[in-house]
Amino acid sequence: MSKPQVPYIPGEIYHVFNHANGWELVFREEENFRYFLQKYGEAMPPLLETLAYCLLPNHFHSLVRVRPKETLAVFYRQKHGLPPLSPGDAKGLAGPDFNKIVRQEFGNFLGGYARAFNNWHERMGSLFMQNTKRKLVGTPQYFKNVIHYIHCNAMHHDFVAYPEAWPHSSYHAFLSDKPTKLAREQGLQWFGGVEAFVQFHQKPPLPGMEELLEV
Repeated sequence: MSKPQVPYIPGEIYHVFNHANGWELVFREEENFRYFLQKYGEAMPPLLETLAYCLLPNHFHSLVRVRPKETLAVFYRQKHGLPPLSPGDAKGLAGPDFNKIVRQEFGNFLGGYARAFNNWHERMGSLFMQNTKRKLVGTPQYFKNVIHYIHCNAMHHDFVAYPEAWPHSSYHAFLSDKPTKLAREQGLQWFGGVEAFVQFHQKPPLPGMEELLEV
């Protein structure tokens, strides 16, 4: 029996990942990668702050922080046509099930991508594994190692020799000055700047990271 999923808690950071169903691919061509990120950027920023990601042909990884409960409550009330919260309205903050809100919206996002993918590639059936997995991330040092693991995942699966050689990850956004929806400044603070970020990614991953992340 699989372990119950940890709940999404406002303000907490999670490693989130999902895999294709069976031997399927979830990204077959460049347009699939682009469309996934476009729809993610439209659907999830009101709920999640994204700190890192990597898309591989048959799975994806991300590191996200759940937005504060005040932000989630505003999203919930707007979506359901409810009046805005009054300042200090503790009852309004206690009402919504924030874990359920985030789970449902993430599921809706993946479901929408899967329907578009099925139309493009003339396939039927589920594309992703039923349950998107998540692992609560605890300490700043752990944050750094999870980001390293995510950015080096294409290396781990022998697609490339260096993290910068894989185009479908947030590694490049950390090195760029271009506007981004990624929480770039927060991530760079953990590493101590761009130079330290690059140096950290030249190290091998910590032994046992897959077991620690329950991948």
